[in-house]
Amino acid sequence: MANIEEKIREYLKGLPLGTLNLSGSGQLVVVRVGGGDYNLNFKISAGDTNFLLRLNVESQSGLENQIEYEYKTLQFLSSHNIAPHPLYLDNSKKLFEQGLLIEEFIKGKTLVFSVEVMKRTARTLAKLHTIPIAQASFFMKWSNPLRQQFEAVNESMRKYRQRKTANHEIIQIGDAFLKSMREKLASLESFFSPKSIIHTDLVPSNFVDDDEDVFLLDWEKARIDDPSYDIAVFFSRLANLWDSPRVLTDEEKTVFLSEYVSITKDETIQDRTEKRLALSTLHGILWAAGRISDVEEGVISEQLGSQNYERYKKIIDIQDLQKFL
Repeated sequence: MANIEEKIREYLKGLPLGTLNLSGSGQLVVVRVGGGDYNLNFKISAGDTNFLLRLNVESQSGLENQIEYEYKTLQFLSSHNIAPHPLYLDNSKKLFEQGLLIEEFIKGKTLVFSVEVMKRTARTLAKLHTIPIAQASFFMKWSNPLRQQFEAVNESMRKYRQRKTANHEIIQIGDAFLKSMREKLASLESFFSPKSIIHTDLVPSNFVDDDEDVFLLDWEKARIDDPSYDIAVFFSRLANLWDSPRVLTDEEKTVFLSEYVSITKDETIQDRTEKRLALSTLHGILWAAGRISDVEEGVISEQLGSQNYERYKKIIDIQDLQKFL
């Protein structure tokens, strides 16, 4: 990994002429930038021209072609002004062991919570959630959103229970919650329908705010679902604290929902969001706990290493789950 930036520079120089319109743009500068837990991200600069290059180290979606799926997602969204434009895909893995995606670099800052920022964020998510899905046939889809979310969390619990370094308090509380939720599923699942494209991973660093508009990054596991999933994740303590110093206030959530509903006319979104919040919280806790086990058991990718180990520990709050029981 010590020479990865130089390797990327040589790779870019070898691309077919005109691929990124780099000729005559000046020296190529490659800088590692922060990003997700499954990708390595690099800002590519050539004069005044900037791109983002993503190497897909691990699959978060479970798809073998995750980087291609993200590229197709960005292509689909390219006319909606909510995501980077995709520029180049290389899934050959000839020079790099990982699939590679080059996309537009959007200037701005990570989401910083405030009332005004919530209005802009609500407008972006409303725009995403109201995109017609008739032509979105390639997206993954949860046909029964609440039940499939429950099954996904249940499967995460099954896998976590088998870890040698598993936290038994998480297992005990999680099992109690899932037992209670299982009894309610039949009466709740009809409230949810797969009617929107959702992002699924709305942590602050997956937003870019340029003070006029808010854009979304990291589209590797978008799918068709009920939009309440996105908002439940966005409102969760765990997602907020992944890379923000504080959680959303009640006022900020209220402003967000007011703006969102004024655009989408989805009058029951708050109720549906609240019904999914506990499942989202448990799923996030199990994800972070599983990544802690990956580090402690030495099975995490060497390229990612333990860079986020302290962050995993920071966002796990068992009391956050207990309040839902």
